[in-house]
Amino acid sequence: MELVLAGLAGGQRRTRSARGTTASSISIIQNGSACVHSNPDCSEPTDQYKAVFDAIDDGACIIEQMPSGSNGPRDYRYLAVNPAMRRMVGVRDLTGRSVRDSFPDKIEELYDDFDRVLATGEAARVERECTPQGLVFDIAVSRLVDSPGCLLAIIRDVTGRRRDQEALRRSEEQYRQLYESMDEGFCIVEVLFDENDKACDYRFLQTNPAFERQSGLLNAVGRRMRELAPDHEQHWFETYGEIAKTGQPSRFEDGAAALGRWFDVYAFRIGDAKDRHVAVLFRDILPRKRAERELKQSEERTRALVNASSDIVYRMSPDWREMRQLDGRGILTTTEGPTVRWIEEYILPEDQVTILAAIDRAIEARDVFELEHRVRKSDGSVGWAFSRAIPVFDEHGAISEWFGMASDVTVRRQAEEQRVLLNSEMSHRLKNILAVANSVASQTLRSAPDMPTAQKALAERLAALARAQDILVTGHKEAGTVSDLVEVATSIHAERERINTSGPVVRLGPKASLALSLIIHELCTNAIKYGSLSERIGHVHVSWSVEDAQSNQPPLFRFDWVEQDGPQVRQPHKSSFGTRLIALGLGGGQYGKVDLNYDSSGLRCHIVARLDYLVAENA
Repeated sequence: MELVLAGLAGGQRRTRSARGTTASSISIIQNGSACVHSNPDCSEPTDQYKAVFDAIDDGACIIEQMPSGSNGPRDYRYLAVNPAMRRMVGVRDLTGRSVRDSFPDKIEELYDDFDRVLATGEAARVERECTPQGLVFDIAVSRLVDSPGCLLAIIRDVTGRRRDQEALRRSEEQYRQLYESMDEGFCIVEVLFDENDKACDYRFLQTNPAFERQSGLLNAVGRRMRELAPDHEQHWFETYGEIAKTGQPSRFEDGAAALGRWFDVYAFRIGDAKDRHVAVLFRDILPRKRAERELKQSEERTRALVNASSDIVYRMSPDWREMRQLDGRGILTTTEGPTVRWIEEYILPEDQVTILAAIDRAIEARDVFELEHRVRKSDGSVGWAFSRAIPVFDEHGAISEWFGMASDVTVRRQAEEQRVLLNSEMSHRLKNILAVANSVASQTLRSAPDMPTAQKALAERLAALARAQDILVTGHKEAGTVSDLVEVATSIHAERERINTSGPVVRLGPKASLALSLIIHELCTNAIKYGSLSERIGHVHVSWSVEDAQSNQPPLFRFDWVEQDGPQVRQPHKSSFGTRLIALGLGGGQYGKVDLNYDSSGLRCHIVARLDYLVAENA
């Protein structure tokens, strides 16, 4: 950079270089200094010297070597100092003072430079860090002509430049280390075009150490891609050609079958457009692509398995607060999107605490959730499901979601409940048979005039008891009249005349016949054990009737069991199996109702049900 100094030597304009002054300016200063030493009255050169000396932007000074004793340190002192130098040092007047005072640090190195210039007469230019503040100076030193022991020093503060250079050096070193140590492959290529300006090849200009590992290409610098891999796909050349022409960078993933690899690429133009150079940063992602393909195949197999299954499929958030998806398979209502109200929608309130506790145990153990529980089905009924969910973990080992399946086990649970019911009924019936047999035997022996009569009556009544039990165990194969059912069910009593019956001929369907037989048998057994038939004077009145249809309503069947003259009865604190059976009535609670009245004079049972249901073939 050239700077212009004005006002030198009769108004002439001279230039100076970046070192701080021109050779002519130094010559003027040299001559002026010589005039000062040889002729104190020489004013014109002195004036010219001072004009140039003071106009220099950089610090300038004339110094002379000071004599030193045998034991004293060497030293130099200032003879003249320009304004820029005074500002640089921060002292108004340096004339006559020691240079050591201005630059106390590393002065010996600087004095070595001064001594060498004085001894050889050859000018020198050095950079020295001379102050406690770490300032760096560019110092140009030359010996003054005809002034033995004197030096002219031009001093420039280059601290900023040095810092910039050091920062640039560190930055370049960092990028060099990054370039050499990064895992990604990097190269700069020159895209080659044919006579139709179509990209047909490229030449490698530069590669980093990871290039060979990522690409599999050896010694690529200076060679063309067609030479290294003749079957390399054309689309690679077209892609880089487009980037070289337009300057638009591109990030993409694509396969290179000729290299047996799959690359994740970021490519961009570098340098002038006419150079057609493209920088490519890339990584071989073939292992990842294989893993993705295997994962996709696995997911497809899992999806096919899930689709082939009739089980309910669901996904839950890590803490189970959100149901992300549920395919109800017609069993439960399907949930397409996330919902936080799943427990209210699918789980009965009385079961929610149990299910949430099981979920908390699975989350804490980070293990399988497994539970059989009740659910609200899509048709509004209550069913049973066996639910099993496994945690899905992310790459950090945290649960990302739960994947589960649930089987509809309603039929199995109902069968199990039926088995429990049958076992309970069997136990109940066995106890009742023993109790009734004992009662029949006691009453028969007590009322018979002699033993042969008692034996005959007892055998007949035990046979009637066996027929009644056959009905209860095997059920009616055919429909029967109410009168027949009452006759069979009450025939077990020794004193049949204490049971009065009345009612029209009403034929019931098979299921209704069995239900009524069970109810009458239960009422008769209870009357013998606890009710009016347990007393000598007690009796029972059984009646039934049909109520004609009214207001477009089907006709109703009414059945009454009334006990009298027996012991005082009280409503039991706990319902027995027999009581629950009676309470179901003839329609299972759906087509009728039962009223049990524990009157002090005797039990009263009133049953009403729709006649059309009772007479149906399947009822």
